[in-house]
Amino acid sequence: MREQHKNILIVLFPTILMLLALFCYVLQNLNFPVLGNMITKAQKEQIKLQKQIVFLEQIIMEKNPQLEQLNLLQEHSLPVSDDVSGQFRSRVEQAFYTSGANVRTVGSPRKVKETDKIELYEINITATLKANELLAVIKKLSEKPALLWRVVTFRPNNMLNPEFINVNLTIGGIIFKGEETKNEDST
Repeated sequence: MREQHKNILIVLFPTILMLLALFCYVLQNLNFPVLGNMITKAQKEQIKLQKQIVFLEQIIMEKNPQLEQLNLLQEHSLPVSDDVSGQFRSRVEQAFYTSGANVRTVGSPRKVKETDKIELYEINITATLKANELLAVIKKLSEKPALLWRVVTFRPNNMLNPEFINVNLTIGGIIFKGEETKNEDST
């Protein structure tokens, strides 16, 4: 009798396990009314969000060069302060005077354009200088915050035997206002 129970258990146990596995497989493929609707809604939402992510990635890839240019300008912009035109003028004058140039005229800085976030200043300067002094001025004005060379006119002082270069420049400076600029940490 014991042998019969043992034989029945040997056959019955795997059969129960197989039925249990079959039952779990059928339940897994069954859509419960409440959960099935929630799952299909979530899947549709996920597909919609994935499409939006791909679309936004394409927009970012298209705008990335423009954003890099804007970030570069913002890094090289003038710091926001109460006396922007005075600082701008002194920076330009200092670049010319430290190079040894003979500055003839320096105009007053003027605000050329202004929006909610950006201001553009310009200053005119006329000077007589040598080539090495011109290189020193270019190097000084290229340091952060860098200034923009808007209009540049070079003329030798003598066509046959030039000793100096007469320079007429319009130099610009950009200010990003309304938010902390990146260059304020570096100045």
